[in-house]
This record gives sequence, C-alpha cells and structure tokens, in this order.
Amino acid sequence: MRMRHLLGIATAALVAGLVMGYAPAQDTKVKVSITNGLRVYHPSTAKTGSTVLKVKPAVLSTRRALAATNEYKKIKTENIKEGSAERRLLEVAASRKLRGAISRVVSLSGYDLVAETGAVTVAGKKLPDITTEVIKNLQ
Repeated sequence: MRMRHLLGIATAALVAGLVMGYAPAQDTKVKVSITNGLRVYHPSTAKTGSTVLKVKPAVLSTRRALAATNEYKKIKTENIKEGSAERRLLEVAASRKLRGAISRVVSLSGYDLVAETGAVTVAGKKLPDITTEVIKNLQ
C-alpha cells in the first residue's frame, strides 16, 4: 500500500513537472521596438527609436475605433466642415472616448503597451489587435 502511494505521488509530480515545463511562462518579456512614439497610447512615455521589454503588448487601429464613435458618425453624416468649431469639439470628444476605452481595455486585459498598428514591432511575432475590444468599450 505504501509503495502504491509513493508511486502515485511520484507519477503526479512527474506529470506536474512535465506540464509546468511545457507551459509558457506568464511573465516572459518580449523586446518591443518603438518606431513611432507618438502613436504609443499606453504607456504614453514611449520614445521613438527606443526598445522596451514588455509582457503583453498589443496594437489597434485608431482610425477604425474613432470611426465607430457617435461623434465621428455625426461628422460624416452631417458633413461637418474641416476646421469648424463644431467639428473640433466632436473630434476632441471622440478622442477622449478613445483614451477612456483604451484605459478600460488595459485595466481589464492587462496589456502593458498599446500602440497604433505599425508604430511598434516585435521580431518574429504578430501582436494582438485589440481594436474590436476598444470599440466595445467606447462610451
């Protein structure tokens, strides 16, 4: 009986070790190259030309996200003139909504870097696109 118990414990430990050995590390950092620091939305301190280590970077299309706001829909449907005060107010409101949505997605999903598609690169890796998540969080 004791031998069977020890064999069971050893087998469980071996299986656990194999599973743990093959599981990807949750905190593995990747080297992210910043090609356009102005298009990095979180954190906002990224500098063009720098390289940072991040655990969970992501990208989004701000053009698609902004187009999904009621403000940009109004600009388009009412053909509000470029440079007008009304258009500028709507653009500012849409930008605020976008920043809030990005912050919510970062908080909920744990992304440690969010940038415009093409503003950052990771060698040999395609970053997740969170545009749909951001659009769902626009308020």
